[in-house]
Amino acid sequence: MLDKYKVVIFDWDGTVMDSIAHIVHCVQQAAIDNRLAVPDEASVRNIIGLSLPEAFLTLFGEDKSADFERFRDNYKDQYVKNDDITPPLFAHVPELLTGLLEKGIKLAVATGKGRRGLDNAILRSGLGHFFSYSRTSDEAASKPSPDMLIQISRFYGVSAAECLMVGDSIHDMKMAKNANMDSIGVTFGAHQRERLLEAQPTAIIDCYSTAIGWLN
Repeated sequence: MLDKYKVVIFDWDGTVMDSIAHIVHCVQQAAIDNRLAVPDEASVRNIIGLSLPEAFLTLFGEDKSADFERFRDNYKDQYVKNDDITPPLFAHVPELLTGLLEKGIKLAVATGKGRRGLDNAILRSGLGHFFSYSRTSDEAASKPSPDMLIQISRFYGVSAAECLMVGDSIHDMKMAKNANMDSIGVTFGAHQRERLLEAQPTAIIDCYSTAIGWLN
């Protein structure tokens, strides 16, 4: 299945790194610090993948927009304050990335994280040598806009039909659909299978060992 693609693009949180619980905790703690209504886990999972401004408006509403900058700073402080806590990678991620590169496929990242956050996460993950390009919410419109994917395909000089998006949220799937790009939804991140299916992804997998099997 993967032989038709020249570029595979990965979301980060909930797709490469098992960081969903950490994000939920940081959002909830930042809400507490700013005396905002604390969102439940399901609500936070629903906004994972969006840019932080979009996520804030979805969770707290336009009437709280004056609190955004303070919330943003609190959230980022929460996320990085303990360098000993690095969320683990999902099973078989290094093997999958290695197999894709061996097939001559280029690898990129499209994430709702900011540039500083992504660079820090990639450094701590030890996966930097796999990815040759990335786009973040600092450099493109928030998902589900196709802007990130358009920028990535142009960087590599390929069409959307030659690219594949891999992500764990409905926002990833809708972004790919808006870019006329194939997508794979993974069920071990922010959103479950039923939610991912709403955007009609090309495939859904429960473990990266399935994708490794496609390489062979």
